[in-house]
Amino acid sequence: MSEINGNFIYENGKKLPLYMAKNREEAYRVKKFNLINENLLMPYQSIGAYFLLTRKRAILSYRMGLGKTPVAIVSAHYLMVNTNRRVLIICPKPLVKQWVDEISKFADSDAEIIDDFDRKYKSKWLVVNYEKIRIDGFEKFFVGDPIIICDEATKMKNFDSILSQRFYRLCHSEYIFMLTATPITNSPLDIWALFKQLKNDYLESSKKEFLDHYGIMKEIELKSGRKIKIPVDWKNLDELADKVKPLILVKTYDQVYTQLPLKTVVDIFVEISQEEVKVYNKIRSKIYKEKGADYKLALLTYLKRFLDAPKILEKDELTEEFSTEISSKMLKLLDLVEEYKDKKIIIISQYADVVKELGRILETEYLYYGNISVETVENYLTEEKGILIMTDKGSYGLNLQGANILINYDLPWSDASLEQRIGRVYRIGQTKKVLVFNLVVEQEYLIESYIRQIIGKKRKIGKIVLKG
Repeated sequence: MSEINGNFIYENGKKLPLYMAKNREEAYRVKKFNLINENLLMPYQSIGAYFLLTRKRAILSYRMGLGKTPVAIVSAHYLMVNTNRRVLIICPKPLVKQWVDEISKFADSDAEIIDDFDRKYKSKWLVVNYEKIRIDGFEKFFVGDPIIICDEATKMKNFDSILSQRFYRLCHSEYIFMLTATPITNSPLDIWALFKQLKNDYLESSKKEFLDHYGIMKEIELKSGRKIKIPVDWKNLDELADKVKPLILVKTYDQVYTQLPLKTVVDIFVEISQEEVKVYNKIRSKIYKEKGADYKLALLTYLKRFLDAPKILEKDELTEEFSTEISSKMLKLLDLVEEYKDKKIIIISQYADVVKELGRILETEYLYYGNISVETVENYLTEEKGILIMTDKGSYGLNLQGANILINYDLPWSDASLEQRIGRVYRIGQTKKVLVFNLVVEQEYLIESYIRQIIGKKRKIGKIVLKG
């Protein structure tokens, strides 16, 4: 019989921290909190909320699509009500509006976006993008010991960056929740940097001490003649895993498979580079100037294709300024595919040349566009895992229940077309849970943000007319 008292559990007469319980998740399930809208959460999400509330400063590492945002919101709401503190959410710029919407849904509250340091904000929920942290004057929002949520916390994986250093100096809050699907993206140094900002000296106090203990170092000589040591491999990783385990909760798709609804749709927001923004704006200005408003559809298509795959566009005085062949959206797609590489993945784009380019980058033979034989699809369906990339032509008439990950690489212009795509995978005969990811460049004034608004309006009209 287990008994919970505060952050401790009594098992067989022994008092242990919750994280040392024989069944850690069962321990968090026993310790109940009165969470707002908990009926909207999956069981594993409730466990995540209990974990954050008993740890105070911790990392929630759920894979993409598993719902870190609602877990953080209901946890922060509980603390806000019981401690009378503000909640400060720090996230990438494209996610700011999404956080406002999710706070309204899961906390029944209105959030305000910090856009002016001199303005007074009435809401207890404040949302700001990471770029603002670097600006002098931001420190006033840390006054009063707010509850801090850092979404996509890997933005701070480089402890030497201006962003990480400023956060480290400014933030001394009792409650800090870091959310990231990938706490280690390059090396164990990433996790050291996050923990340095989360719990200061919980791991080794300096990068050198951390490397001395966990790194296998090699001395190299720079062109300048200066010699430095770099890590070429790692050691004592089991020890590191044991040390971080109390403060990081990991959930993968396989671990919570049975708890997921039959269909889960997630918008993945992409933040494009300043170089891409610059070229995008030049393309838009030039075409409007030379062709006028009559060419609006052609312009929008051209801009969509630039965001998808700049290499497919004919080089001219505008696009030649873009120095890389891989767009920010492609990089996000590669991350997503790596995340679910052991699953059967379908990727859909509106454009045949984009499909071919994605096929080249992802090195898959399963492409479906134009006159490609249906045998390609049938062969794909016999595989245990793999990637099928196709145009919207493939979203008509094909039964693809064998797959369970669908990525909409770009969005069609209507909700009906989007549902048509999803319907190829999520249909009668599907025995697997289905995850749908919509990749969206959400930055304001860019085409994909506009398309998303159009889809939302059409969906709303359809529900009213059809009473659905």
